[in-house]
Amino acid sequence: TVHALKTSNIPAIYSRLIVRTGSRTEGDGEWGYSHFVEHLLSQNIEMALRDHSWIDPYMLNSFDAETDVETTSFWLSMKSADVAAVGAMIRSVFMLGKFTPAQVDAQKSIISEELLAHMDDPHRELAQEVRDHLYGRDAKLHRDNSMGSEKSLSSVNAAKLQKFAERNFVPANSTLYVCGDFDIDV
Repeated sequence: TVHALKTSNIPAIYSRLIVRTGSRTEGDGEWGYSHFVEHLLSQNIEMALRDHSWIDPYMLNSFDAETDVETTSFWLSMKSADVAAVGAMIRSVFMLGKFTPAQVDAQKSIISEELLAHMDDPHRELAQEVRDHLYGRDAKLHRDNSMGSEKSLSSVNAAKLQKFAERNFVPANSTLYVCGDFDIDV
């Protein structure tokens, strides 16, 4: 699905690709997989943006991604003339190459650091305690941590992530939002 808002008063284009997969939609044994795949795909998107000589270097600073409990999102802002970069982002998400063990290991250490920082956050601890009190300890109902756990992180591998991505990171499970000054039909 594509939602486009054409406006000529902004000489730029803002895009957001939302994939409907997050920590609440992950199966047993898959906690943190959406976030992990987000990291791997973000790396692919950044490489795709670097590979296009016509893309200005500013775009690498205008790309971001995030996984929450319901969705995984990829944002890209650009000058109107660079609208083809949206296609590079979409291709990087849906035309999955094979994840390699080296890619997985590199991202595993980054996510482990993120997880440690997240677990040290007193605000997160309080929010989790409130949810546990209100809803019980059913982690599936209120997973606020899309990064998974040390246990789920230690058991992940390239094959498991590949299978998860091929099942969840598909066009039928996604929506692209584009806003700005562009002349192409979406």
